[in-house]
Amino acid sequence: MTGEHQANLTGIGAMSIWAFIPLMLAVIGPMPPFLIGACANLSAFAAIALWWLYKGESLSGKFHMMPKAYLAGIFGFTLYNVLFIYAMKTGPLFEISLLNYTWPAFLIVFSMLVQKTKPEGMALLGIAACFAGAGFVFASRGPLSFSGVHVTMLLGLTAGFLWGAYSSVLKHVPIKSDQVAVFFLMTGLVTLGLHLWLEPTEWPATALRWGALVVFASGRIAYLFWNYAMKHGSPRLLGSLSYFIPLVSALLLATFGFARHSPYLMLGATLVVSGCIVINLKTISANVSLMMGRKPA
Repeated sequence: MTGEHQANLTGIGAMSIWAFIPLMLAVIGPMPPFLIGACANLSAFAAIALWWLYKGESLSGKFHMMPKAYLAGIFGFTLYNVLFIYAMKTGPLFEISLLNYTWPAFLIVFSMLVQKTKPEGMALLGIAACFAGAGFVFASRGPLSFSGVHVTMLLGLTAGFLWGAYSSVLKHVPIKSDQVAVFFLMTGLVTLGLHLWLEPTEWPATALRWGALVVFASGRIAYLFWNYAMKHGSPRLLGSLSYFIPLVSALLLATFGFARHSPYLMLGATLVVSGCIVINLKTISANVSLMMGRKPA
């Protein structure tokens, strides 16, 4: 198995973890969003820092990154996480989850811009389906307005934009995979400050909710996987495959009773997910065949 194929599998592992994140946020219950972000990111950084110490590595050395790496971390990771967690916990969870998962379309758009490649017809059709789906998700909550629930939905869409942009530049920004933990620390401190400033403190009331918080925090490891995958794998392939995340995530939310039934919403969800089918069939088929050790047809 080549390095690129291994990286692609690592990226698929990250996406598999992310598919469960909306459900975990739902199960956590009424715990304030910024407190969730602080607990998850600070505990993840602490665990990785202990691992560095165990291996005898320099903690200060992990912070030695170029300014553009920190810039990517601030806007692409910290701001993304702040918007994502806040929107998911204060807005309609199912809809925010779908809007956040427009990031694969943004990833492909930005990747084509960065690599200066021309878009294919199928890619454009898949991207258009995704954004049309986002429009129907907004419409499921009534006439568009810049107040109330539409604001949190817009935050979810903005989060998708930020993550797509961040993922597209990772291949060109010198950030080692374990250095993403530095962004955990940054995000944890920011969300802790926002919590102390804006929120009351409310901890999970049951063992199940504590367990969901632990799973959510452990899911930070997916960001390290994703950094490796974006640097050594195929961003376009992973961007295409990542359309399956909202399908799995939506099914999980619906199974456990966290999805709202609405014709516009179901149409929007169908369009967002169907982007995966049409966006890049040849690339997906060829790369999956190679990862399975077969020659593509």
